[in-house]
Amino acid sequence: MMLSFAPSAWAVSLNLGDILVADAGRQAVIAINSSTGAQSLITSGNLLQQAVGVGFMASGEIVVADRINGLIRVNPVTGAQSVLSSFVNSDTFAVAVDASGYIWVADSGYDVSTGRAGINYAGRIFKVDPATGKQYLIAQGDQCIVRSAPLPKP
Repeated sequence: MMLSFAPSAWAVSLNLGDILVADAGRQAVIAINSSTGAQSLITSGNLLQQAVGVGFMASGEIVVADRINGLIRVNPVTGAQSVLSSFVNSDTFAVAVDASGYIWVADSGYDVSTGRAGINYAGRIFKVDPATGKQYLIAQGDQCIVRSAPLPKP
């Protein structure tokens, strides 16, 4: 059975149970057939320097957390990549998409631009608007950021 939100024109056919993997070593996003273990390349190189997290956006596009370039939007038909949201001096290492379409990003607190070992600042959680790439800081370290108004819906 094909995934219901996957466009039929995808270069790689994704079936229910298949797994998407962000592969930092290969600078790529691959699909793994959960039944056979066969791997298919979806996209690689270009903006993907250290891809570490992957998710599906409501649009059917793929979003990748890259430790160097932030959030990368991937067109699953062509493999084309574009920056959705940059995270300056940070280490985006995990990504999830919620039911309303917002993208949640975990930042470890390691500043990849310094090359220094260890944590350079308290880790953060961001909520990102999928249409604009605007970032909303939700939490940092042990502090929850309280907002007087709800975040806008995408």
